[in-house]
Amino acid sequence: MLEGATKVFAARNGDTVAFQDVNLSVHEGELLCVLGPSGCGKSTLLNTIAGLDKLSGGSVAVGGEPVAGPHFTRGMVFQDYALFPWLTVEENIRFGLDARGFKGDKQMIVADLVALTRLQGFERARPSQLSGGMAQRVALARALANQVEILLMDEPFGALDAFTRMEMQEEIVRIVKAQGVTTVFVTHDIDEALYVGDRVAIMSAHPGELRRVIPVPIAHPRDRVDPQLVRLREEVFTEFNLAHTREQYYHI
Repeated sequence: MLEGATKVFAARNGDTVAFQDVNLSVHEGELLCVLGPSGCGKSTLLNTIAGLDKLSGGSVAVGGEPVAGPHFTRGMVFQDYALFPWLTVEENIRFGLDARGFKGDKQMIVADLVALTRLQGFERARPSQLSGGMAQRVALARALANQVEILLMDEPFGALDAFTRMEMQEEIVRIVKAQGVTTVFVTHDIDEALYVGDRVAIMSAHPGELRRVIPVPIAHPRDRVDPQLVRLREEVFTEFNLAHTREQYYHI
């Protein structure tokens, strides 16, 4: 998907390299987490896959086709939901279908996604009437409505409380696996990446470089205290040189 991908932002006081020479492939149907500290270019990387930003060097392709700009086959879910406050849940989910003039059975598609994301009973509610977790379910359903080839998620649970975040981590795995949709999920949360990801791509700090990709060979649903997850967490801590943080994490 990404070959030699580099992004540089030009400025009067000097260029800023967001990420450089990134080579990364995403397997069909997998949930790949991109993990790294703030400022490593994770979100910019996601924007280039979405076609919202252009690379300075290298290439990006989805399904063998070069990315030249935004396309309905690439769905994006943001941290802040980005729902239209004047539209109902159903109308928000249907928005992309309406915008591109889809002629199929929109009502059936919306009803199926309402059921999939467990939003029954809230079809006519507006975003102001929803909890954060429910609003993010609507954003996810809206992205999936176009039967996307790839789902791109940028820190989607960053604004949620800890309990809702854990619930949504379980839900995202259930939903994307049920849909079979290839997913790239950006996060700076180590536990989240290991809990939801089939593989975890680790980015270094600014400028962002791909350090390594770690497979997570544990079936879903996962136990958060699975010894295999604990060992993988140790690997990630070591990768980021977080020995001191690891001691605080385990209270030793």
